[in-house]
Amino acid sequence: MPVTPDSVLCRDCSAPDPQDLHLLFIEKATQVLDENGDPLKLIVIRKTNAPAVPLYAVLVPDAFDFTPSGTTFSKLVRLTLGHAIQDVPDDALALLLAYFGDDGTWHEVATQDTQLASITELTGEVNHFTVFATLAEVPGFEVSNLATTPSRTKIWLFLTFAVRTGQRAQVSVDVNNVGAHDAGYSLILELNGEAAGNHDVYLAPGESTQVLFTLSDNPMGRHFVEVAGLTGEFTHSLWINWPLIIGLAATLVMLILMAFFGMRWYLKQA
Repeated sequence: MPVTPDSVLCRDCSAPDPQDLHLLFIEKATQVLDENGDPLKLIVIRKTNAPAVPLYAVLVPDAFDFTPSGTTFSKLVRLTLGHAIQDVPDDALALLLAYFGDDGTWHEVATQDTQLASITELTGEVNHFTVFATLAEVPGFEVSNLATTPSRTKIWLFLTFAVRTGQRAQVSVDVNNVGAHDAGYSLILELNGEAAGNHDVYLAPGESTQVLFTLSDNPMGRHFVEVAGLTGEFTHSLWINWPLIIGLAATLVMLILMAFFGMRWYLKQA
């Protein structure tokens, strides 16, 4: 494309892929610079192995690496990624245009979608180059059977003076992938309304697993837990065996008194 010496486009740049599925559009008068602020001479777009997609999504069907990284534009550029309808999972809840960020996660791009015959397109505006892809949100996870198991600690096993329950507690749930895709699910444990733990699971279709959370150093009192809408509760309490303690104390006092009076009687006899 013709550009000025400082890399400003002299006319619109419309760059489709050979199959006319995808399109990069850069508007006239946009300055395009590399990461060093120098005029950019070449943009290369290739299919690439996608970084790990979000837990809730599958790739549709390819990811693309836009290079060179660090490219900057004085105006937003328009990116269109298209795909055949048969490439979309039948149970897809939504389609997203997304990019892989420097923070190691995927981010959604606001888009407009169109459908022509058997081709669906997502178009959004971007301001940098990285890996871009179309992702399909898919359902498929069922969480059930929440159970809480509080710890139980006896103070002195031979004669139980006290029992502490719930200082630690284990929370378990069963997770089942009832969908049609290898996918993941992020479980968040809430304790008394606040996040207290998280666990990501990755399962094949039909696969299930049990997820365990451990809560330590719980304050005294009643506690409520929630995972994926399932709720449970446990109590951190201390039971003291007062009858045993009082009985032992009374016995000890009697022994002391018996020893005291016995010694006095012995001394008088002597």
